[in-house]
Amino acid sequence: MPKRGPYNPLLETMKKAEETGSSYEEQAKASRQAIAKKTSSANSYSSKSSGTNHQASSTSKNLKKSKTSQETPTAPYNFVKLNDVVVSAPFSEKLNPGEEQQAYKEFLTGKEAKYSGYFEIEVENIRPLFINNGNDEFFSDGVNYLIPGSSLRGAIKNYFKIITNGTMRTGDDGDVTDSDIEGYSKTVANHIPSDLNSDKVDFAAAVFGNKEMWSSRVFFENLYLQGKGNFENKDTVIPLMGPNLSTYQNYLEPENGKAERWNSSSNIRGYKMYWHRNCDWRRPANVKNTNEKVTKKVAPLKCGCSFTGRIRFENLSAVELGALTKVLSLGDDGELAYKLGMGKPIGMGSVKLKSTLYLQGDNYYTKLFGDNGFDAGLQKQDKKQYIDFFEGYIKKTLKADSFSEYSARKADLKAIMKEEYRNQRDWTKKTDYMKGKRKNKSTPLPSISEVVNSK
Repeated sequence: MPKRGPYNPLLETMKKAEETGSSYEEQAKASRQAIAKKTSSANSYSSKSSGTNHQASSTSKNLKKSKTSQETPTAPYNFVKLNDVVVSAPFSEKLNPGEEQQAYKEFLTGKEAKYSGYFEIEVENIRPLFINNGNDEFFSDGVNYLIPGSSLRGAIKNYFKIITNGTMRTGDDGDVTDSDIEGYSKTVANHIPSDLNSDKVDFAAAVFGNKEMWSSRVFFENLYLQGKGNFENKDTVIPLMGPNLSTYQNYLEPENGKAERWNSSSNIRGYKMYWHRNCDWRRPANVKNTNEKVTKKVAPLKCGCSFTGRIRFENLSAVELGALTKVLSLGDDGELAYKLGMGKPIGMGSVKLKSTLYLQGDNYYTKLFGDNGFDAGLQKQDKKQYIDFFEGYIKKTLKADSFSEYSARKADLKAIMKEEYRNQRDWTKKTDYMKGKRKNKSTPLPSISEVVNSK
């Protein structure tokens, strides 16, 4: 049995409050009354709490204030809705089970043009950035600070799934971890439509690899910090905790404007994404927390640091290359930012990403060992033509209703990636963890568009 960390009344009370649906103050009062029977004094705590990634950032003084109720739920995250249908990779549109591997081989050796090359990637952080090496230090290879290719791959694949109307599988190699939910007979998998939780070969499986059938055709290299880097002073980060699915109001699609519970037939709300926010990542000095499992001291990079590297690819069709190009070009207009690393709910990890496309020309191998070096046969390309290939395929493949839903989902994705919202008045408050008591437990978390348009 794993060794438990030190008992922490603050975290225990937060957990009980969420499980019972009561406010933190109500649960704290009940705990104090119980403790008072055994001892003459009791500690009191107050915290910010929500369904996932809770943060503790207020003091015992708050318990002296009058109880407050919050009419509209808030959270530093929201959801891009699930797609209604899966768009299959072009070579797998009409396959029967068991035919995928042969179809893939025929696709690779077929006459359709294939493209190889790389994207030159530049990432600049517009909020403090921290990539943990496992020991609460910024990731490095011993000489250089870097963003591991695996971290970038995981983030980009999530955006790729949304843009390409992908599957949402559960299981060891899936997109979602299936979980039991305390007090309910249904699991998370029961709330994913069967058409999405399927073995269809979507764009992500085709391009990023299908574990048992073929390997990836896209390769994420490390991105290296340019210059020495400018780090914040090391400090204790606001405690973060894992998802708490008991907050059904946030995780399930509402019905007729009311929150549904886990034993209902409602679907999960979609892909969880984090808002860009201007807030301090440091834990206030007057908040005490000794639980080492959720307490870390880190020194993130200050804003304005730059990383460069490459994403290589091999034998992609024009449509597949267009899909990858589309995802890596979302921030080309300067308005949208991605999320990387630790501390996403507390404002960390917002980055701008720029990509430049280079393709192997027909004369690549004749120039490869020429006087001009390795890159001699690679030519810079206009990205738009490949994006147009992909967007044309999506429009041709989806029926009118599905294409309308797809367009709405893209609008939601762009809204939650829009970094300028963080500078709006009261934005941090609108996207903060919920404080106090829910005025109405049946009130669901507002959608992305509702948060953006709220006053």
